[in-house]
This record gives sequence, structure tokens and C-alpha cells, in this order.
Amino acid sequence: MSDDAKVQFVKKLDIPAEFDEIPSNRLTVSSLKEHEQTKYNTWFNHFWTANRAILPSSKGPLKWIADNHELIAKYIRDTYVPPKYKPSTLRNHLEALANILLAIDKVKFKEVARPFFNTGLSIQQVLDKANEESVLSDRDLANFVTYNQLVKRRDDLQKEWLQP
Repeated sequence: MSDDAKVQFVKKLDIPAEFDEIPSNRLTVSSLKEHEQTKYNTWFNHFWTANRAILPSSKGPLKWIADNHELIAKYIRDTYVPPKYKPSTLRNHLEALANILLAIDKVKFKEVARPFFNTGLSIQQVLDKANEESVLSDRDLANFVTYNQLVKRRDDLQKEWLQP
């Protein structure tokens, strides 16, 4: 199979009009959307204690993300895993990394960003399928209250409230 056959379609990257709309050549965190700024700050704070040598002298520049995107992706994949984190958290971090890389240089990082978007899409498809089937997580099951239980509790509270 050729490399071209392995490439998965990503609307944002593969539809020319959409790709053209991606802002690029951004240099500082303040030029990013709020969601990406939040993720940037999370990663910066992590590496402040874990590997300060890769960070710039101030929090604003984006170049360290470009220079260390593989290390950041590994941190994301190793950290944001169940059961501590929901799958959507992993998706949000990977897609934020992809969007930041595109903001830095959309041409250079187009193919680097692709697998992050594809992983995010795969995660979302699993989540959508679970929602379609109305499958409750273990956490949801532990907190599940039936309608009859709610009615009984409501009636009990009303009785308590009405007592002199």
C-alpha cells in the first residue's frame, strides 16, 4: 500500500477552501483561540516542572510547541487516558495540538496534524456510537437514580416540609 493510500481525509486539511481559511504564521499564544490557549497553558505548566529546558524564557512564544510537538503528543497520549480522564479530553488535547501546529505553519505541519485529527475523529465516533446506544458508563451507573426513586424522594421531602 502506498503512503497516499494510508492518508485519511480530514475536511479541514483536504478541502482547499477550508485549508486556506486556517490562520497561520502565528508566533504567540495570544494569537490563538481561547481553547488552544488553555491547552497551551496546561502543557507549559506541565513542562515547567517536568522539562523546563524545552520552554522559552516567557510563556508567550509558540516556537517551543513546534520544536517539541512529538514530546508534547507523547505527554498527551500518556496522560489523558481513562479512567482518570474521559476520552474526549484526549481528543481535545490532540486536536488543540494540531490546531496550534497549523497556526504556527499550516503547510509545514499539515501532515503532522492529520493523525491528531484522525485520532480525535475516531474517539468522537466511539463516543457518538455509545451515545446512540445509550450505554451508561460505570460512573453514570453508580449515580443512576430511577424516576420512581425521584418521585418517592420528592414526596418524602414534601411531607417533611409540610410537618409543623
